[in-house]
Amino acid sequence: MKIGNFTLKKKDDIYYFTIPIFENYGNLFHIFTTRKTGYNGKELDLGVNTQTALNDVYMNYLKLCETFNIKQDSIILSDQVHKDNILIIDESFKSNNFLFKRKVKNADGLITNKKNLFLVTLYADCTPIYFFDPVKEVIALAHSGWKGTVKKIGEKTVLKMIKEFGCNPKDILVALGPSIGPESFEVKEDVKNIFEKIFNEKNFSFSNEIIKPGKNEKYLIDIWKTIEYTLINTGIRKEHILNSNIDTYKNTDLLFSYRKEKNTGRMAAIMAIIDN
Repeated sequence: MKIGNFTLKKKDDIYYFTIPIFENYGNLFHIFTTRKTGYNGKELDLGVNTQTALNDVYMNYLKLCETFNIKQDSIILSDQVHKDNILIIDESFKSNNFLFKRKVKNADGLITNKKNLFLVTLYADCTPIYFFDPVKEVIALAHSGWKGTVKKIGEKTVLKMIKEFGCNPKDILVALGPSIGPESFEVKEDVKNIFEKIFNEKNFSFSNEIIKPGKNEKYLIDIWKTIEYTLINTGIRKEHILNSNIDTYKNTDLLFSYRKEKNTGRMAAIMAIIDN
């Protein structure tokens, strides 16, 4: 079933999204999880610092691994700090306990060209950015909350793919996953001022397009469009960017939203290069 620009699917009793621009590549595994359905019929919370008991989170991962035939030691779980640190991932990041003994530290972006390493980043309103270069066979995930967005983590991920792997930005396909949308992301003047300052640079000014007046002296910011502009600035083709157009804040029946629910779970963006 199509929701927004993504496809909602069900395997066993797990509901998840796939991304149409990636679906024709047999060497690419990709999903975005929902809150349905976890261990013992509970919610599929994959977060490490949520209200869900960590053992239940671990059981949710085991269920996910069984459903999608993922080896536990191939999971590379991020350690998100709302900054712009990006790591190149190889086999040295594998752990015999991906949840309790993570080897990734202080990183919101993960890149790899190695097969069968399942990159995992976590969300409950922030924007997941998926990157795939089918020519060089390089993948990346970036966790872009508003702080990561103003630090241009998406742009920096592309530049790192170019520098480390020789990727041509014109070959890279990008998808923006479910996250808080432009009608829901309301901020006060201090955050609005940060966006105005960052995105009013010479020859790169579009703050008037991403900031709209809201209610009660607040402002609405379009994170999706902000990310798209910064990616296009690196040479990514506009037609190679697919925005899910799925607002987590408006879809809490299916998705977690920290801003709407506060104490809530986390969904996962998962991506891997696999054998055909």
